Amino acid sequence: MLKKIRTGFIIFSITSSIMTMVFFMTGIVAMGSELGIINIDTLNSPMSGSKMVYSKGRQSILDWARVIAEYMRDNGYYYPKDPITGKLNPNLGHYDIRYNDGNSKHCCCATYVSWVLQAAGFIKDSQHTNYTGTIDSLLANNPKWKKIEGATKDGDLEAGDIQIFSVNHTNIYAGKGEYWDAGSDLSSDIRKRGAFKGYAKTTNTFTRGDYSYSYRYIGN
Repeated sequence: MLKKIRTGFIIFSITSSIMTMVFFMTGIVAMGSELGIINIDTLNSPMSGSKMVYSKGRQSILDWARVIAEYMRDNGYYYPKDPITGKLNPNLGHYDIRYNDGNSKHCCCATYVSWVLQAAGFIKDSQHTNYTGTIDSLLANNPKWKKIEGATKDGDLEAGDIQIFSVNHTNIYAGKGEYWDAGSDLSSDIRKRGAFKGYAKTTNTFTRGDYSYSYRYIGN
């Protein structure tokens, strides 16, 4: 009888300790969230509600394209403009290395694509760029990316393709004739300081006349 009581007491003690630890860790996570502390394990994983979603390959590009676009919208990021003329001009902006640095609140097409590729783990922060030509060069020299030429309709593209245009413009094809973009046409409302809208826009790439080619991730 005494042996059974001791055994029951030991099990109760272990169970109580585990429950205490769970509540303690839950409290730490909640407190960390309130303080804005970022868990290093979440840096390359977009959130879906309260559930963490780990995606890879081209899907991670699409996930981060959405997350960053919405982050820019919710935090007042805008396309740089000339303070005198009021015209949008990407060359007049200072851009942060990471999308959530929160220093300049400026963004343009190439900066946005760079931020997405950085967050998804395709390029390093040290390779961050604000120029379409540099993104073109980085992907052209990476064997895990395939250059897609000769596309004449949306069906020739795949969601997650990085599009390059001859007018120093770049965006991310979202599929079904839509694309993720931080170009001036997605931030042209001067009354809102050119604020980004945070959603994929419908377009016809091939009626623009300045589409050049795309890059598609084919690595593992």
